[in-house]
Amino acid sequence: MGPDHLIDPDAIEAAITPRTRALLPVHLNGRTCAMDAILDIARRYDLLVIEDAAQALGSQYRGRFAGTFGLAAGISFYPAKILGCFGDGGAVVTNDDEIARKVRLLRDHGRNEDGEVECWGLNSRLDNFQAAVLDHQFGQYDRIIAHRRRVASAYDESLRDIQSLVLPAAPGADANHFDVFQNYELEADRRDDLRAYLKEREIGTLIQWGGKAVHEFAGLGFRQSLPRTERFFTRCLMLPMNMMVSEDDARYIAACIREFYQA
Repeated sequence: MGPDHLIDPDAIEAAITPRTRALLPVHLNGRTCAMDAILDIARRYDLLVIEDAAQALGSQYRGRFAGTFGLAAGISFYPAKILGCFGDGGAVVTNDDEIARKVRLLRDHGRNEDGEVECWGLNSRLDNFQAAVLDHQFGQYDRIIAHRRRVASAYDESLRDIQSLVLPAAPGADANHFDVFQNYELEADRRDDLRAYLKEREIGTLIQWGGKAVHEFAGLGFRQSLPRTERFFTRCLMLPMNMMVSEDDARYIAACIREFYQA
């Protein structure tokens, strides 16, 4: 994990083995990974790049959208995402015609356009109602992203001088990145005490995955030790970030956080 909480390009090469076939950068919280370095490594080692852009629809790195760097990318339409439907859904984007054809087969029991089953597949069709909801929301997408960036700016302006916090980059702070703030996730000293303090004031917060990184779930069989990631999960906290949160709300939440650290 790098300082931006995304994959650290400097750590990739040490993890490559003769069995490695692809790199899977995950664009978290509405921020695109540093894809120049990742693509350079992929070229040198002849690896595919598949992007997890579930949280990054609309985010950009050096003017290029998340999901357009690799061979294919997955995007989530889960209700908690920036562009969410009322049930669940997702999409795969690709410029490769054969991958597009295979994905269409996989989503519908392996059936082709003639109704012939060519392979094993899934039942993953997006129903018409969810598609209609998404189509409507997509027309508002620029407004949605602009609102989230304003809320993020309000948080940053109110919290940036608190040394007990590590904030995400403010909107416009890095010319290489256009962030859409799927989440507003920070690192906090005395994280659990802060969360309890905010809860007393009826401010809800979230800790990703119950405070565990994927490799820490014993049932998945991982044996790796990732100290940076493990430390992050003892400190991470998501503040309210959605279309119902106003800039004034963000300033009030920030004022409560300042009260906590000043007490």
